[in-house]
Amino acid sequence: MPHSGQQVPVLEDLARAWATGDPLLQTTMAVAMVAIAGLAFVNVTLLIWNLGQMASFRKSPAYQKLRTTNGESQLTTLPLAIAMTLNVAFVLGLASMAQRGTNAEGVPSLTIIVRLMTALGILTLRVTHGMGEHFGAHAAPGDYVWILSGHLGVQIAFLLFGAAVLRAQGYFGRFVTGPEATAVSAR
Repeated sequence: MPHSGQQVPVLEDLARAWATGDPLLQTTMAVAMVAIAGLAFVNVTLLIWNLGQMASFRKSPAYQKLRTTNGESQLTTLPLAIAMTLNVAFVLGLASMAQRGTNAEGVPSLTIIVRLMTALGILTLRVTHGMGEHFGAHAAPGDYVWILSGHLGVQIAFLLFGAAVLRAQGYFGRFVTGPEATAVSAR
């Protein structure tokens, strides 16, 4: 799809392609939009269902038994599912970027979530530990893995997304090793 003057197609490019494109392009775009919305709905619906099932399962003797076996590693799939749903939400939330494109100088700020999740992870561990020490509400050792896996999944997802956008914008070649400067990269 042509997108002159932009690194990536923006909403205007999509609207132009929709208005002037041949029927095959319009059909492809329509199918893609419906598929994205439909799959996002299914993803969120199943995640909500899985969270409910997990809440019930955690109260059962089967859960306590699972925690004492190698099968406990299966519990790490829930944080991954949550991280994937955040990816879906983030992709669907790119409407503003699709409308206006991305500002190359501000692209590194997409990775701010990594630092925020680090602080949130430390806070969560400290509060959980404090609850155990002061109120006897000790978390099982596997709970820490579960919590930190979720944080790490979100961090990895945002790092990969940020790296992809930085690469698409040619950020390093322009601002880090190249001649252009920003407030962040000014030499």
